[in-house]
Formats: sequence, C-alpha cells, structure tokens
Amino acid sequence: AFDDADKATQLIPNSGEAWALRGDLCLDAGIPGEGENNYQKARKLMPDSPWPHVGLYQAFIAQKKDAEALEMAQTINSHFKEVKEGALYLGEAQVASAKTPEEFDAARKTLKEAMGNEKELRLMDQFSVNMLFGQSYYNQQRFAEAKPYLEKAEEIVSGNPDLLFLLGRTYRALGETSKADATLTRHR
Repeated sequence: AFDDADKATQLIPNSGEAWALRGDLCLDAGIPGEGENNYQKARKLMPDSPWPHVGLYQAFIAQKKDAEALEMAQTINSHFKEVKEGALYLGEAQVASAKTPEEFDAARKTLKEAMGNEKELRLMDQFSVNMLFGQSYYNQQRFAEAKPYLEKAEEIVSGNPDLLFLLGRTYRALGETSKADATLTRHR
C-alpha cells in the first residue's frame, strides 16, 4: 500500500487524497514526522477537508508537539463540526499542554463536552475521555478525583499499559497498597 501511495503522489502530485493517504500510512508505520509532511501537503490541496487536519493533529500528538496539536485541535473543533471527535481531540491536546490549574480545568470542561456526546462516541473514544479525565487529575496529584475515571477506563479497555501504570500509582498514592501492587504487576 505504501508503494501505491508513493506512485500516486508521483503521478498525481496535486492529489490531496494521495498525500493524505500517504500520511495515514506513515502514521501506521510509526513515522509521524514524515506523516506530518504529507498531511501538510494534503492540507494545502484540500483546505476544506477534515482528513489532513485530523491526520496532522495525530502526527503532532505522536511527536509530542503539544502546542501544534492544540492549535490543530482548535481548528478541527471549530471548523469541522462533522468530526464528532473534535472535542475529544481538543481535550486531549489541552491535557497534554496543561501546566496551570486553570488549564487543567479548561481541559476537563472540554472533555465533559465530549462526554455529552457519549452515545456517538465509539468505545475507544469513551476509554480515551475517561483516561484523559483521570490523567488530568493525576497530573495535579488529585488522586481521589483521578481514581473513578481511571477505573472506568479500565472497565472499558482492560490491560492498557499506560492506564495500568497511572491507576497503580493512583492506588499507591491513596494508600491502597494491595490494589496498587496487583495493578502494577499487571502493568509489567
């Protein structure tokens, strides 16, 4: 598929779809920097399509380019209402870049907006919203508030290593040693 996308971008260099497809393949292959370059080309050719914007957002998140991810998530959320995950992307970017209590509060407000569409959220999106809520409280050392969100995320998708680490550390901070040990053992 990657070879086909390469051929398409060479044969039809003005095809935004070809560049966006190549960006998708780069993300799938674990090369988000190259994916970012492809999505940038696609965005210039298809400025009114959410596809390259969402791809760029995902490439920025994968590269931990928090400021760029936040800017792209704001663009998606405000300009592409058809992207149901827009509030989720914005909340994720806000949690990643938050430093102050006000920024964490703003992130949680956005995530609550995403949860308001819970019927429309896919199962993985529900997992992400709960994990991000928990992570936002965890990052502020508000462990009692993090716990229910992290536990809910574990109910939705069991065994996620990042979640198990946060949940185990949360249990430990709350003095729930046996739960912490069991959870952190599953993390390893």
